[in-house]
Amino acid sequence: MNSGTKKLIVRLIVSFFFLCSSLVIGTWGFMYFANYDIYEAFYMTVITISTVGYGEIKPLNFEARIFASFFIIYNIFILAYSLSTLGAYIFEGEIRNIFSSYTHSRKIKSMKNHIIVCGFGRYGRSVCQQLIHNKNSFLVIENSSDKVKEAEKLGYTIIEGNAMEDKILVQAGIRAASKLICCLPQGADNVYITLTAREINPHIMIIARAEQETDEKKLYIAGANHVIKPNAVSATIIAKLVQHPEVVGFMQLIMGLSATETTLNAVNFLDLKSEFKNKSIQELNLKQKTGVNVIGLYDKIQEQYIVNPEPNTIIHEDLTLIVLGNRKQIELLYKIYCRTF
Repeated sequence: MNSGTKKLIVRLIVSFFFLCSSLVIGTWGFMYFANYDIYEAFYMTVITISTVGYGEIKPLNFEARIFASFFIIYNIFILAYSLSTLGAYIFEGEIRNIFSSYTHSRKIKSMKNHIIVCGFGRYGRSVCQQLIHNKNSFLVIENSSDKVKEAEKLGYTIIEGNAMEDKILVQAGIRAASKLICCLPQGADNVYITLTAREINPHIMIIARAEQETDEKKLYIAGANHVIKPNAVSATIIAKLVQHPEVVGFMQLIMGLSATETTLNAVNFLDLKSEFKNKSIQELNLKQKTGVNVIGLYDKIQEQYIVNPEPNTIIHEDLTLIVLGNRKQIELLYKIYCRTF
């Protein structure tokens, strides 16, 4: 909710307060100056405020008419103030903005197992594009109003605020989120966000950006699961381009950075249907049934990758399959082999 909306809400509250005070003052005044009982005084106050012009219940004496005159003038100012406030809501679209803000808040609260992206700079924007491409559910936290407007134009769910603040992370649903990506350019900021996020949700996966070599160790100590060094990755790609440009083209292909749909994906043991668990790669027969290739495994216990695993390797609960295929092949794999699709 922006500051303009807050000011208009304050004006509405003030208008309501003036209306209530007018009812109290009018009722008291007609009881005191015109000797009305409380019911007559309240009725006289209502018809005076509403200007319906029903006439006096009883003839007013001089003091009561003086009071009524000033009371009418007082209510003219209240009416003008209230109408200007309501006009602002109607003509400035604040009612629509409040409804939109409420809907946005409800949408965020309903998100589960989503991804939180901290920062919408050049790096964060690229991350969001890939998340959209992979049809991931995510929201963005950004402190810059200009970048927030840019993200909103792209249709992203975004919260304007500082990701280093606990309340902003909680507002983004960090307790229900599955992953958090720190994309801020300053390493110290990413370290602080990582520490805060890990404290709030000990089980969330945190992927952090590190610009300096010294930041990598700090991020792991703070609780990051994975640390990405864009400068180092870029340098590696450039070096590979010099010697083996074809390799770089293949890397871009499998990372989803080319025009084709070929991509890498991971299949967790827990996601497999019961009839496919504890089977060898050869027995799963993924290539023949879906067209995907098993190019690697990740061993959670050993915390290491196995490239080009042997066909007789048994897929047990500590292993994750890393497969390569196009979008249709990956979808077919999940449809045939996994519990949920």
